[in-house]
Amino acid sequence: ATGGASYIWNNGQTTKTITPNGAGEWTVTVVDANGCKDDASINLSFKSKPDAGADNEINCFKSEVITLNAKGNGQWSVFGNPAGCKIDDTNDPKSIISFTEEGAHTLLWTVNGCTDTVKVLARGFCDCPIGSNTISSPSPNFYCSQISDLTISGSIAEPSTGLYLWLYRAGTDDFKPAPGKNDDRNYTTGTLLEGSHSFRRIFMVTEPIVCEDTTDAVIIIVRPSTLPSPINPTVDPTPICFGDTIYLKVEGDPNTSFVWNANSEFAGLTNATSAFTTMIPKQAGVFKISVHQIAEECQVKSEPILFEVVVNGLPLIDLGPDSVICELDGLIELEVGDFDQIEWTNGSSQPSISVDEKGTYGVRVTNLEGCTTYDEITLKHFCCKIYHPNIINVNSKIFANREFKLSHTDCVIKSSLTIYDRWGNLVYQSEDGLAPWDGTFKGQQVEQGVYAFIFHYTALDENEQEFDDKVSGDVTVIK
Repeated sequence: ATGGASYIWNNGQTTKTITPNGAGEWTVTVVDANGCKDDASINLSFKSKPDAGADNEINCFKSEVITLNAKGNGQWSVFGNPAGCKIDDTNDPKSIISFTEEGAHTLLWTVNGCTDTVKVLARGFCDCPIGSNTISSPSPNFYCSQISDLTISGSIAEPSTGLYLWLYRAGTDDFKPAPGKNDDRNYTTGTLLEGSHSFRRIFMVTEPIVCEDTTDAVIIIVRPSTLPSPINPTVDPTPICFGDTIYLKVEGDPNTSFVWNANSEFAGLTNATSAFTTMIPKQAGVFKISVHQIAEECQVKSEPILFEVVVNGLPLIDLGPDSVICELDGLIELEVGDFDQIEWTNGSSQPSISVDEKGTYGVRVTNLEGCTTYDEITLKHFCCKIYHPNIINVNSKIFANREFKLSHTDCVIKSSLTIYDRWGNLVYQSEDGLAPWDGTFKGQQVEQGVYAFIFHYTALDENEQEFDDKVSGDVTVIK
């Protein structure tokens, strides 16, 4: 409404404009600045909004259609550019839509002047309709010297309106249209000489879409009447050290088998029929390797190629078993000898090192052949010293000199002692190895001479773990 200073609608609103929410009579009273009034009214009716149905889509615009699903009586039209979209019957709410190209389209469904829209999407994901396009390898697929007029059979592909094209390649060349008549279901070769010959077939259609299908290739091998020896033997790694896995390779005809041999079973050569094999030698040395090619089907064998594989021995080092060190002993010498390269874990490169601290000491040495060996030793810090006299006088006036008794640096927790005469006869045995021996056997003094002893003991190391050891030596008995 216009022209007033204030407005009052029959729904209570006091704005100049309103949005009616239903059909019926709508009235407004307008008052101007002088207090003058005027009334106006309008009668509204509404039409139902049409229903064009749900949006739809297809994968292949060439072979698929969309069926619309509108309601009521109306008329279809295409919004914007209608190219590529065809409405079968514009007055049918369930009309069929077909396509001449892929794309997204908006269709309008108009009923009594009111319109609803539906979106239809036609994609270009069209499956190729070709089926049964296969070819069969001839049996056998290998021949000797040459072969002529060999037929390769193919199935009847679908649909029947398609076209055949045979392709050929020699060896590893690119595929090209096969020579001769190459547009039939089957293909007959010309003369195939020595080598590898591959064939495959393409089947092409233009309806309902343009597409083609290519078969797997069949390979026909024509064996040569003679075979050359393999060439270019390679050996990896270099140098070879005992313990390495060795990789051997030659070059030759890939359509034949290879036969590998070694002059010793200690070569550890792996049986193989290809141009590649491995060996894991069981000892160092020089091994003679031979390899030849063979085409068993044509009973053709090449002369062997001969070469040597040198397996170098590893340098020998031994730091000994893990042990203990004691400050009472001074420095301990760890030695490996003279090698081309020496790398101690403490940074030294000398043939030997002196140590007086606990820890793990490792060394890596390399000989002139480039082979490497590593060894290490772990030293614990522990002192357990065993002391013993080396002479006793059983008739001495000094009591301490009349007995054989071992002492220690407060480390032994249990021990045993055995003593033997010079003929190996046991003259004394005690489960308490620290108990003294008075030089007697069966209550009688032993004869004067040298006697051997073995002292077995158990002690605790620096980690409070028990370990066993022994001390042996001799003692001279005098009278």
